[in-house]
Amino acid sequence: MRLLVCLSIVLSISTYISPTFAYDICFQQAGAEYRVSPELLKAISSHESNNTTAAVNMNSNGTYDIGLMQINSLWKKHLRPETWARITEPCVNIRVGAWILSQCVRDFGYGWDAVGCYHSRTPSKRDWYARRIAAKIYQTNYASPTRVSGIQTGDIASFSPLGHNNDL
Repeated sequence: MRLLVCLSIVLSISTYISPTFAYDICFQQAGAEYRVSPELLKAISSHESNNTTAAVNMNSNGTYDIGLMQINSLWKKHLRPETWARITEPCVNIRVGAWILSQCVRDFGYGWDAVGCYHSRTPSKRDWYARRIAAKIYQTNYASPTRVSGIQTGDIASFSPLGHNNDL
């Protein structure tokens, strides 16, 4: 009994420390399906919602963002009704986020412009977002944000989450 209690506490703490832990398989599957890095998807989730599955944010333009990946309500018209009906489910939300990112890769190629496109297609907003995600990845992988401030948005090779050039 004591062992079960201790195990429960350890599992609770590890899930609290790393909320994406519980959904790691979802990030892996979505990344594989849409050919984008699961680590990049996790960085986006961390930035967008602080890995909060129930996150909902209202925007000044009347749209709203939902879930781990903060899927904007504007995407509703591009999704099947049954997919949108399940958008609050973490794995569905992650999968839709991976699909959105894959659309950006299709339009911008493999690079930081595609990463920034997840947030906005407006160049200044796109570049700002790409720098934020690059910093998130760099901090996660290297635990030091010092080099990130000078990042060029086209410099994906040195910040690739998987260590491969142009590999999202």
